[in-house]
Amino acid sequence: MDSELDVLERGALAFCLAARLTAWPDDETLREAKVLAEGLEDGGSPERALISIAAHAERARYEPEYLTLFENGPRRCPVHETEYGRMRGMAKGNELADIAGFYTAFGMTRADGDAARQLSDHLAVELEFYGTLLAKQAALLEAGDGEGGSIVLDARRKFLGDHLGRLTNAISSQPSVQGSPVYGPLLASTHALVQAECNALSVTPAPMDFLPEQAESEVMCCAT
Repeated sequence: MDSELDVLERGALAFCLAARLTAWPDDETLREAKVLAEGLEDGGSPERALISIAAHAERARYEPEYLTLFENGPRRCPVHETEYGRMRGMAKGNELADIAGFYTAFGMTRADGDAARQLSDHLAVELEFYGTLLAKQAALLEAGDGEGGSIVLDARRKFLGDHLGRLTNAISSQPSVQGSPVYGPLLASTHALVQAECNALSVTPAPMDFLPEQAESEVMCCAT
């Protein structure tokens, strides 16, 4: 049976791998995904699926599908958390501030060269942050810092419940994503990875829906 330290370290790698695969698929990012996959031991079905996906990920397939599915297509599916929810325009500032608060508290900063399409509420950024939390908890466990470990564990539960768990559930349930031969299996495996964390920590994220801008305007007009 794997030790707690082994589980945390493998989880950190798996979440960082999922982050690379769901980020903008340039050559460097996909190369990093392959390196992470080579260092990740097969710990279960989500990890196994992500390793296989990384091994076959090519920019020529991923880039056009990313653009169509997440950015420019007629049935575009948002990959940013604050684009979900019926009143997303009104809540966006508060949600971004809460996400930024998590990142700041644990020393995660954005590099100057990061693409604008990967803002703080982008799925890939949230996945990488959760991987960072797992790595921090592994380091604290190895150092025997129980108090610090408890703080990180509490942050993991809150971030899953308030942000990452809700986002992966919302994206993976979109019909356009489920029908994508490229991103359908990837988002299903990513959601399974996140859901396993939620189950392990007894976290139940609240559901989060998506309305296209036109439908949202109609809802707001009816409410008025």
